[in-house]
Amino acid sequence: MSAEVSVQAAEVSPEDGDAALVAQFRAGAEGAFAELVRRHQIPVFRLLLGVTSDADEAELFCEQVFFEAARRLPDMPLQQTFGGWLLSLSRELVRKAEEKRPRATAPRRTGPRPRDPKALVKHEVRTALTDLSGDERVALILADLQGDSLDEIARTLGTTPDEAERIVHTARTKFEQGLERTDAEPVAEPDSEALLEPGTLLDARFRIESLLGKGGMGAVYRAVDTTTGEPVALKTLLPSTERDPALRRRFAREAEVIERLQHPNFVRLIHHGQREGEPSYVAMELLDGKALNLVLERETRLEPRRALHIVQHLLRGLGYAHERGVVHRDLKPENVMLLEREADHDFAKLLDLGIAKLVGADDARRTRLTGQNELIGTPLYISPEMLRGEALDGRADLYSLTVLLYEMLAARPPFDAKTSTALFAMHLVTPPPPLSAAVPELAVPSLEQLLQAGLAKEPAARIPSAESYARRVEELLALDWENLPKISRTASTLPPATKKRVVAAAERAVAAEAGPRARLRWLLPAAAALLLVLVGWALRRYFGGG
Repeated sequence: MSAEVSVQAAEVSPEDGDAALVAQFRAGAEGAFAELVRRHQIPVFRLLLGVTSDADEAELFCEQVFFEAARRLPDMPLQQTFGGWLLSLSRELVRKAEEKRPRATAPRRTGPRPRDPKALVKHEVRTALTDLSGDERVALILADLQGDSLDEIARTLGTTPDEAERIVHTARTKFEQGLERTDAEPVAEPDSEALLEPGTLLDARFRIESLLGKGGMGAVYRAVDTTTGEPVALKTLLPSTERDPALRRRFAREAEVIERLQHPNFVRLIHHGQREGEPSYVAMELLDGKALNLVLERETRLEPRRALHIVQHLLRGLGYAHERGVVHRDLKPENVMLLEREADHDFAKLLDLGIAKLVGADDARRTRLTGQNELIGTPLYISPEMLRGEALDGRADLYSLTVLLYEMLAARPPFDAKTSTALFAMHLVTPPPPLSAAVPELAVPSLEQLLQAGLAKEPAARIPSAESYARRVEELLALDWENLPKISRTASTLPPATKKRVVAAAERAVAAEAGPRARLRWLLPAAAALLLVLVGWALRRYFGGG
């Protein structure tokens, strides 16, 4: 396996041109396509964001473009550049999607403008872009953000340079006029999500003590169960979220999942409910421990026995969940809490079941709550089958768990990239790197075999169950690890701060876009950069800067 990986790695170089990478991909070097994705994802996403005026929609189209490109690449005309072909493919997919939509005339996006200056300019840019047709948005993006020539724009649009020049001129005029019209829109009042004050009694039982945290959908408080005196973590929906029926159903489902999973390695449910005039809530045990992500930031790399011990705990919980038809779907260090239980200093509990999926036949209706094409999970740990939109079972969790195990041992995940789209391509097609490549002193065949089997792209080739996985972990724990060379703490690793930024990048956009329709799904980190470019462009044109 490692020989095959090294051959492919030798074939693909970031120094290769697009034409060479296309030829390598056609010859079977799958890593060449991952390099093409890394190279072209920003221009494609920039174009799609301009065309759709919506980051979520652009993100979904971006996935489709690269998946379709991988399928069609063998048939790409030899005389065409990969970048130009990719942009034409992007436009084709968007046009086909628009043709399938109802022809109803959509009103221009208006409404209160944000008070924050940066948010205000972003709002004006998004609103002005809705006035442009699809081709006008494409032309504007290609001309003013990517600097394409009229000949290049004409080739992308399938028209003449003269017509391309006319479309660019029209797009600029309409965009500037759209910016001017937004001045007449009212400014929004400051956002104020009512939070529960200390001393508030919820459901005549739980007394709020303090706020532990607040996100786009809800808040978590430290509270006391007045019937027992036990401290609890009380999770509630925010008022804006409470008004969304779909999010209320998702919140109720989380409580139902936790209720099913009364197991030592899952956070314990105490009560859930809602009283008229009060927010929905879930009361859980208050855990006094350390999140695994914080442990990894401080210690960087864990000793093999300790990492395997933590995985052993997680497998017990996952096995219990899978037997009851529950797939977690978001395993990551932030969702693992390490507690002290008697002599065990690393007793692991699984948290955050907000996107867990009930897969039993009697729960089929519940699995639709996340939407037909909605990707949910964290990019560093997401399974290939989730990316492909296939039916999920417990093996998806085992893939994510193996990514987590690899990260604990190597201080870096097996796949890493600057953006989510490139990372997804690696999950789908890039062979997992041997652990020994990152940590030479851990060249242990049975450990390597476990990681390679756990990271198999196809579920059928993966370790079949948590029980089977646990047996292999037990065999590894029985090895004489003390006589293996000690792990160097000074070896070159991905810095914890960088690793933290990679994980947080896909989640920050969710928090930034949070509101009544907030959804638990990833966004491309490139969206933020793209909006800043658009804002700068708008400021220069609108306010006379150039």
